[in-house]
Amino acid sequence: IPIFMLHRLFPDHTAGEKQTPSYLRQCLSYLKDRGYHFMSVTDILLCLKNNTPLPQKAIAFTIDDGFYDQASVAAPVFIEFNCPVTIFLITDFLDGKSWPWFSRIEYLIANTQASSIECRLSQTKTVYALTTDQQKKKAKRGIVETVKKLPWDRLDDILAHLSDITQVDIPSSPTDQYKPMTWQMARELEKSVVSFGPHTLSHPIMSKVNDEQSFIEITQSWQRLNDELDHPCPVFCYPNGVPTDYGQREVEIIKQMDLLGALSTIPRSFQPNSGNSDYLYHIPRYAFPDDMSNFKMYCSWIEYAKEKYRYSR
Repeated sequence: IPIFMLHRLFPDHTAGEKQTPSYLRQCLSYLKDRGYHFMSVTDILLCLKNNTPLPQKAIAFTIDDGFYDQASVAAPVFIEFNCPVTIFLITDFLDGKSWPWFSRIEYLIANTQASSIECRLSQTKTVYALTTDQQKKKAKRGIVETVKKLPWDRLDDILAHLSDITQVDIPSSPTDQYKPMTWQMARELEKSVVSFGPHTLSHPIMSKVNDEQSFIEITQSWQRLNDELDHPCPVFCYPNGVPTDYGQREVEIIKQMDLLGALSTIPRSFQPNSGNSDYLYHIPRYAFPDDMSNFKMYCSWIEYAKEKYRYSR
């Protein structure tokens, strides 16, 4: 079962951006015309829990984080095709307590007037050129990947350092480009094919936080969804989600909460009969590709055959 992961969807004709409503419609039309069965991740896991046969050509879509455009731009396209989609929410983001650390880094890089910066985030320094949009995108990716590997209690100092070297102040509230959807928007969308699941309070790298914070991030984000919504999705979504970003500690917390499972970002199709007793807590997802050729490949037996060969070697 291919499960796709989206993040931001940009208005049609946005310069340099391929993931737009028109492109998403093209992808969903392709699936609809070929008899794919749209399912939510909740329904897939309930079928497995209840030993109910899954339909052939099942496919699912997810969106991470809870940005405003995910509700205002992406969700209406899924509703148009009657295609379930689950949006995993950073609950402190919707509560106005903070905005995602990776968005704050992007904001600093996008708004600096500096032609280059010298970062000292680890034991070595890295110089990033910032004269073109492409260089800024590269710098943002490089800094975010470095931050993911550092102790999480250093985050405030890291953001202060980046603010200093870019000579840009971080707003206390997100600008329009980075604002979250509201709980009221989520409640309205919940009446359609859109559901919402927990994605922690603040989107830390779970393997970098202590036991108490790990427990709080998972359990309280689920509690906030239950406080605000009628039918939250009982599936957790790991921040970042590669195998080094979470561990058995998080799996055990999720099991104790009696959630159905958890989603990673391991780039594989979901194979329910994997034989691994914990496979429901490491559910893989594909990043939503930028072009139709890759999208078709991920939806077909071709990618599944490639995976079987790759992982059997």
